Amino acid sequence: MTSETAQPLAQDGDADASAAEFTAHRPRMFGLAYRMLGSAEEAEDTVQDAYLRWSGADRAAIDRPAAWLATVVTRLGLNRLASARAQREEYAGPWLPEPVLTRDGVLGPLESAERRDAVSTALLVPFVAAAREGDLAGLERLLAEDVVWWSDGGGRVSAARRPVVGREAVLRFLAGVARRTEEGTEAALAEVNGAPALVSRLRGTLLAVTTFEVRDGAISGVRVVMNPDKLAFANRQLAAGSPLE
Repeated sequence: MTSETAQPLAQDGDADASAAEFTAHRPRMFGLAYRMLGSAEEAEDTVQDAYLRWSGADRAAIDRPAAWLATVVTRLGLNRLASARAQREEYAGPWLPEPVLTRDGVLGPLESAERRDAVSTALLVPFVAAAREGDLAGLERLLAEDVVWWSDGGGRVSAARRPVVGREAVLRFLAGVARRTEEGTEAALAEVNGAPALVSRLRGTLLAVTTFEVRDGAISGVRVVMNPDKLAFANRQLAAGSPLE
């Protein structure tokens, strides 16, 4: 009688330990899948598929769980990437990765986050002020002459279907954006994918996430994700209390 009742308890304990070990590796797996796929939603699905394989595996035969899980996630990611490439070929306008807020460690350890460029952050603080005030002259001083602006609306919202190239062209484009910006839109700094970024919100809803490339003290590249589908993950992060700068 004792052995019959003790066995399920032992099995339950093994299951709990297995789930706990998987959870410990989850940020690294999510980060790996995300970097392969550029999609937080696809990365979440990939990690869930990895869990199904983990729960059905003979874990006594797995000497290095971290390496085993990384291999599984990589294989699953490659399978998903093959179908994702076909979808991206038909995507409306430039395709950019989904933004992920990373100050809460959701992507696991990020070397780039540990050695973030302080100059880039300092440069963006007056980028934020100028954007809030519609100060195009202030923005002009921050942009490199050959700056390139990419917009990802995915056909869901109004966005440039092709890159905007050059400081003057970008400023003209921004002047049009400023005229269409709804009153009450707020901009703030955040850490996205391990680097400084700008998030724009209206009444608590995320409208856009903007990331930057900086060269020689000037902004040389701007990437703006506005597709609501791609903002869903970051929106959930903000709703759950993920910190901004």
